[in-house]
Amino acid sequence: MKHRPDSYDAVFDALRACGIRGPNLHSLAHSPGVTAAIVREEHDAILNDPNVRNVPAVLFSVLRDRFAVEPTKQSSPISDDVRALSQRIEALRR
Repeated sequence: MKHRPDSYDAVFDALRACGIRGPNLHSLAHSPGVTAAIVREEHDAILNDPNVRNVPAVLFSVLRDRFAVEPTKQSSPISDDVRALSQRIEALRR
């Protein structure tokens, strides 16, 4: 019998239960090969390491490396100077 990959929802739920949040949650849940069982297995192994302080961050790093997942780039906030310049340009266009 052929193993059927976990659904996105099953992987998503397992990742959330292990503390993964934000845009990286979705990129991991969509990654081929990532299963709920693998997420739980890696999470349990990390929990047993007394040197780990941030379990979700280490879990993401381990899964990212194991499945070659690109971390989601978060846009940086616009500075006040850039925002003011943008508003002036927009005002001139009107």
